Amino acid sequence: MGGSQGTPKRENTPGNIVPPLNIQIPAVNETTLESREDITILWVGTLPQDISKQTLEEKIQQVNNSVRLYDDLTLSSAASHLGTVVNCMKDSLEYIQLTEKEKAVIILSYSDPMNSDLVKKYLGEVNSKRQVDSILILDNLNQADPSWSSSFTKVSIFNNFNQVFAEVVKQIELIARQLLAFSSFEQKQRTTKDLTKESASFLWFQVLVDALKKMPTNKNSFKSMLTMCRNYYGTQKKYEADINEFESKYIPSNAVKWYTRDTFLYRLLNKALRTEDVTSLYVFRTFIVDLCNQLEAEFGKLKVNEDELILYRGQQMSETEFEKLQHNEHNLISTNGFFSTTRGKHIATNFAKTSSTRADLTPVLFEICASTKLEKVVFADITSLSEYASEQE
Repeated sequence: MGGSQGTPKRENTPGNIVPPLNIQIPAVNETTLESREDITILWVGTLPQDISKQTLEEKIQQVNNSVRLYDDLTLSSAASHLGTVVNCMKDSLEYIQLTEKEKAVIILSYSDPMNSDLVKKYLGEVNSKRQVDSILILDNLNQADPSWSSSFTKVSIFNNFNQVFAEVVKQIELIARQLLAFSSFEQKQRTTKDLTKESASFLWFQVLVDALKKMPTNKNSFKSMLTMCRNYYGTQKKYEADINEFESKYIPSNAVKWYTRDTFLYRLLNKALRTEDVTSLYVFRTFIVDLCNQLEAEFGKLKVNEDELILYRGQQMSETEFEKLQHNEHNLISTNGFFSTTRGKHIATNFAKTSSTRADLTPVLFEICASTKLEKVVFADITSLSEYASEQE
């Protein structure tokens, strides 16, 4: 179930005055797209013996574009290995401390004996960082302390690369679903908001989206979007193929189908929506207009046959995020992205119960009563349009 919101009506009363909204169309450099993706995978330590650095990076990028490798290929002794891994841990920690908007998945790998106190200290530091979602230890020597998994809620231990890679795939999918709805619990990332306290910022976003929908678009705006996406992903074959297919086959009536595919569009557009990245939203305005128009057309069909729908969404949330949601009981919240739900309670329940190695995640099931009589709130049954019809969105 897809949805978007228009500018809400409000009474002009002293208690409901919103400061003037100043929205400016950004100057866009058509050759660069500076926005990063939401998730970065950090490889810390030694590389697997049978995989080259380039092959490792390319394999991980098949799952997530943003990858940083903190490693050294010129290790000649255990002593140099120890020093190198320590430096890798130090450098990765410095990077994490500098990031605010990205989530990080850390893979800590070592193939020679390590000082457990040093590893434990590092785990303690990164485990406490809100930016770090999960820490996967690749322990080829079976020397990791099993208690680390219970002492640090984000830590999991694996004995071979295939196990780690499978877990990375699972974690990326989980994080993407969590960020889609509730990244606003992080400072300056606004997916859900307490409108009672942040009405001005909320209205700013709604007016911005409305303005984008009213702007004229042409072939040049579509071309600019493609150019920036190509420059962002470079020569990565997977994304290059997706962009080429999009350029040759896309038509406005397929906007929903393209948005529901796990491609460059889904990743970059969702990031821009969640972080209120005006420049990127402006770049994607052609596609945003098509997507909103298709949702509105489907909403018109829905209103003819149904007055009210009961919808569900299942996901996992950290205990901290869940507590913040509970504290917002009776307050208004909104989404800055396209909020995905389903008619099938069992489908949402399965999403909520998705297995995870993290000990601090709580399964959450949302039940939403959606009225088709509400003005300026658009939602649509996209089952017949979605890439994943079985999810009854």
